[in-house]
Parts: sequence; structure tokens; C-alpha cells
Amino acid sequence: MDFKEYSSLIEKFFQGASSPEENRRLREMPEKEMEALFDEYSKDKWEHNDCKIPDETRFRLKSELLSKLHTTEERQQRNTRRAGHAFRYIAIAASICAAAVLGYTAATLTSPVQTFEVTADKGQKSSVTLPDGTAVTLNSASRITYTSGYNRRDRIVELSGEAYFDVARNEKKPFTVRAGGMDVTALGTEFNVKAYEEDREITATLVKGSIRADVAGSSEILSPNQYITLDKTTGKTETSTAGNPDYLVPWKNNELLFSGETLKEIARDLERMYNMEIIFMDDKAGEFSYTGLVRNSSLLNVLDLISGTSPVEYVISGNVIAFSENKHKTQFN
Repeated sequence: MDFKEYSSLIEKFFQGASSPEENRRLREMPEKEMEALFDEYSKDKWEHNDCKIPDETRFRLKSELLSKLHTTEERQQRNTRRAGHAFRYIAIAASICAAAVLGYTAATLTSPVQTFEVTADKGQKSSVTLPDGTAVTLNSASRITYTSGYNRRDRIVELSGEAYFDVARNEKKPFTVRAGGMDVTALGTEFNVKAYEEDREITATLVKGSIRADVAGSSEILSPNQYITLDKTTGKTETSTAGNPDYLVPWKNNELLFSGETLKEIARDLERMYNMEIIFMDDKAGEFSYTGLVRNSSLLNVLDLISGTSPVEYVISGNVIAFSENKHKTQFN
């Protein structure tokens, strides 16, 4: 019996609409042929609907089906009706991965989908190892979420903020970070994604391996030491190669890298990193730009470097830092 004919007969059997002759044909099938066709049928019916039936559950269904097909005709007809009701239910529920079939409940399918969240508060960092062994380090004021289907149906996490990913390799289940308007996908690699909601840009930086960045239907493959930036305002992307690979992800080493950003732009990172509020007493103070690597990233050291390399002064009051232009100080070029 070919797969198409078997599928038609088994559907009618589950619906309680099969004739005695059709039931006889199913019962008289060699057991090995029946098992092979049922395995193919279950994969085609459920797993293609983004709903993976656990092997244990499929084995139980198959065993129950074989048992029912080899009962007496009268008892078989009763079981057909009962089985038909259950399998109609799983056909409807496949799209939401919930099933109750032939008296068995697959707990992993009927349980509501749970969402797990890992956060790092302002001024803090945190680390987590996901169920597949992927290691994630979160920068300050960051959050990742993933569902109970992670590593069973897919490997997808959503990111708000910044995080470094050391991905466990699994070619059958690519790992994807959804970060605002950019999806970053990898098989097994190390990369960083910065995607704070309040920032204008989203940046993915590749350290090892290979990643694919998807933005609005277009894809870009990155090589090590490359990074791609999405301007959320214009929707445009730009791919660049880092001049110094040692500075790819400075925050992981408690360092700060300035690449021509203005103090107003830098202030957002400082607020997240030190859990401080930053205000500007005048517009001019926020317009000065800075370039360089700060290895000792203690708050006072960073503030002293800013005020020492530009005509800017600061005052700290509680958890508030106030910047203002120092008009009496010589501006450095």
C-alpha cells in the first residue's frame, strides 16, 4: 500500500467513516509496513504544522492503533468512533501544539506556552545558560525572553538592550535573536547584538563563526570582525570591518569605546552602565564628541576623562550627573 492510499484510509478510520472492508485492509497490513507508514503519516500531519510530536507519544499512538485494528469487528467499530474523536481534536490543535489522543495526553503539548525572561538592571550585568547550552551575557538595562518551546521547536530569543551570545552548535535548529527590526541567525558562533529601544541604531557584531542579519527582507552574511548597523529611522543598513578586533565588544571587559559619539549620545550608555540620570545644563555641553578606549571604566575615571579632554564640567548630586559647558576652559581639538 502506498503512502497516499494509506493516508486516505487512516483518515477515514480516525473519523469513524471507514467500511469493514477498509478496516480489514488496514488490519491485514504487515506490522512493519504499518509502523513505517504511520511514522510517515504522523510527521506529515503534525510536524509540518510547526508542532513536533514527541517520539514517546507517537509510539503510544502507533501501539494503540495497532491494538485497535486487531480487535473484533464490533469492538473495533466502537474504538474507531472514539479514536476518530481524539484524532479530529489533534488535527485541529496541531497548530497550537496541544493534543489529547487515544487516551494519552502529551503534557509538553497541552501545557500553556510559558515565557521566560532574563534581565540585567541598570548598573548591572547578568549571565544565563539557555536550555541548549548557549551562554548569554547581558549588558546593563537589557532583557532577553524565550518560550518553553525553546530547543524543542526552535531556538529563538527576543532581545531588548545588549547581549553577547556564545551559541551552542545545532545545525538542525538555527539560533535566532530577534532585536527590533533586525533578526540575527547563527548555527554555532559568538556575536554581540546591541538593540536598546531608545537608541537610533541596532548593531550586530560578529566575533567568531558566521551570522546572517535579516532586515526588511534583505540578508547580509557577516565574517568575523565585521558588524552591521541598522538605522531605525531610515531603515538603511551599513556593514563595516572593525579596525581593531580587540575592541569589538569592550563592555564585556568593563571597558568603554568612544568612536566619535557626542556626549549626549554617550550619556545613554553611561546612564545604563552606572544607573545614573544625566542632565545637560546647556545644549553646547552635549555636542562635544569623543574618540578613544577607556580601560578603567569606573564612573569617576570616565567623568574625569570627559572633563579633561573637552571644555565640559560636571556636578554629581545623588544619582544625578549634570554636565555643562566650561566657557573658561580651553577647548581641545
